[in-house]
Amino acid sequence: MPLQHFDPFSEISERMNKEVNPYVLKLSDAARAGTLPVKYGPLLKDLPGNWREQFSQINEASPDPLVLEIGCHLGDALTALGSSFPETRFVGLDITFKRVVTAAERAQTLGLKNVMAAYANAKTLDLLFVDQELSGVILFFPDPWEKKKSQHHNRLLTPEYCSLLHKKVAEGGFFWFKTDSQNYFESALSFMSHAGWKEPEEWPQLCKFEIKTKFEKKFSSEGKPIFEKVWIR
Repeated sequence: MPLQHFDPFSEISERMNKEVNPYVLKLSDAARAGTLPVKYGPLLKDLPGNWREQFSQINEASPDPLVLEIGCHLGDALTALGSSFPETRFVGLDITFKRVVTAAERAQTLGLKNVMAAYANAKTLDLLFVDQELSGVILFFPDPWEKKKSQHHNRLLTPEYCSLLHKKVAEGGFFWFKTDSQNYFESALSFMSHAGWKEPEEWPQLCKFEIKTKFEKKFSSEGKPIFEKVWIR
């Protein structure tokens, strides 16, 4: 069941039917026992400003980059990036129990110490991270809400959200965006520009990494164009 409420620190698992969705108990037990690299609810409360401390081998002299993937789904992109960039710390957010647990299990199976999943709604970003805590944010193929123009207000990328991202990403950090919706892409171009984001002459090395998510492969096979952009703060 998707996470609908906007309090990221509540004990939502107490209100969910653990018999209907086995991932509810699996997530809460694994998070509290520390058996999976996953966080949720009350365990998120002390993390703003302290996310890097959740990972091992932190370089105190030069803090490791901290990159957030919004909508990590089952962890395909998250773990691929984590494997290829071991000195970067990755946090993947998603709003369903199964996706978060599966992403964490994949990271653990691959032995990735630099990847963590978190059960939280990205609309609570201001509560989850302090200003300039992130080195970069990734958003691949969010719901475009484009069947009706009246649905556009449901999109994650709004003028206000692009400004919020600008606050949370450190100077020189990036935002990497992919979508199959030309309308959404064109809106994002305008919003990001007005929020103060810049288009770099050269993309950061991480954003040059060739990766195709399950959704991108599907859309490409259907002949749909893919719109992609990287901005720098």
